[in-house]
Amino acid sequence: MLGTALVSYAMRTHGIPIVRRQPISETRHPDLGTVDERTPEEVDEESLGLSQITAAFMYIALAILIALVLLESLRFVVGLLGADIVESFPLFPLTVIGGFIVQLGITAFGAEASANKEAVQGIATIALAILVVAAIGTMSLATLGANIPALVTFTLIGACWSVVAVLWIAPRIHGVRWFEPGVADFGQSQGNVATGFILTDMADPKRQTNAATAYGYKQLTYEPLLGGGIITALAIPLIADVGLMPFAVASAIITVALAAWGMLRRGTP
Repeated sequence: MLGTALVSYAMRTHGIPIVRRQPISETRHPDLGTVDERTPEEVDEESLGLSQITAAFMYIALAILIALVLLESLRFVVGLLGADIVESFPLFPLTVIGGFIVQLGITAFGAEASANKEAVQGIATIALAILVVAAIGTMSLATLGANIPALVTFTLIGACWSVVAVLWIAPRIHGVRWFEPGVADFGQSQGNVATGFILTDMADPKRQTNAATAYGYKQLTYEPLLGGGIITALAIPLIADVGLMPFAVASAIITVALAAWGMLRRGTP
């Protein structure tokens, strides 16, 4: 709800550069980098005999299969070392790597015509909706009810910090076109990766910016560390070992340092 309110606020505030208020260029397709001007017969000759939807499902499944192989291989290697820190490692960042490998293979074999971006995007939209419904449907109401005071306190603190980050820090890191990537990170800070994609689609429904693509690529480095990755897995043991206050101070110092680096790197508006 807060993310939706932010997008609505940006739409009504002319001082915030949101792409949704701008008309789509007549020379650019809203979903594709270039307009495919081939005839249906030419497309059929180059599509390897597969329908666009079938090929899209095949490539997505292949990327997921590669990710599963990578994940199980990683667990096997770490297990040989006597550790289990990757048992809860998320599959998502590895599927991005799998997608890269599939793209390289498609290009190497000259099969670009069989990979239709609109078909892949349509499947991705449906998958995202299923992901959101599943995430909400699997929440433990008993756990939520038993920890309401703590949840309310941390929710308010986290929400306030996230609003400050998207409205004050994001313009100083992302430059002129800052709202779309800022609201994507805001969505992730409110729960999960899917929320970030939803808010990005709300702010840029025609994908006129590269915010959604960049947000997806960012997970390659973010997820292995924080999004259920190594740092997330080690957080509780570290707090138990060194104490909550030293861990909180170290986290604050790292946060301030990264924010300052981003501002100095891009310059303030």
